[in-house]
Amino acid sequence: PSPSAIRLRTAAHVLARAAAVALMAAAPLAGHAGLGADYGQSTTLGRAVVAGLMGLALGAVATGWWVLVLAAAALLAAALVGALALRKIQGISGDVLGAAEQVAECLVVVVASGLATHWVVWWA
Repeated sequence: PSPSAIRLRTAAHVLARAAAVALMAAAPLAGHAGLGADYGQSTTLGRAVVAGLMGLALGAVATGWWVLVLAAAALLAAALVGALALRKIQGISGDVLGAAEQVAECLVVVVASGLATHWVVWWA
């Protein structure tokens, strides 16, 4: 793979993981059994902020200031998956967190691809 593809994949992955941690801190648990519940119970606002800052920092190394747009896409995706989970199962679970991460990662790649077709991105 090209260096630009590696940079994009790195940014997409770290931003999606950070968005899933933010969802853990923001949404209630659907049940209190399983690994997702264990992580959700131990996630504090402070830990979520640290995870978000780490994701932003690593994403910025990979994509520069474009990380702000890509982070917004990741957070939007995680928020939409979280909202659907709240509506359907009244909270989040490990499976919901996995889905939020995957949807966020995909949306970051789609947004970055759209940006690259209209503007010159420095990592390309």
